[in-house]
Amino acid sequence: MSGHWRQQPYGPGRRFRRPVWIAPHLKGPPDAPVVRRPRVNVWRGRRTAE
Repeated sequence: MSGHWRQQPYGPGRRFRRPVWIAPHLKGPPDAPVVRRPRVNVWRGRRTAE
């Protein structure tokens, strides 16, 4: 998985949130093969009224 931010709950009753960086890591069993898939990013332009 790629690194990402998450809103980590904390405080009394876990009421508050703070941003926490989650470092990149591999997920799944340690003896499983690593599957690499192509990553596609879709950039959407500003929509205009037609």
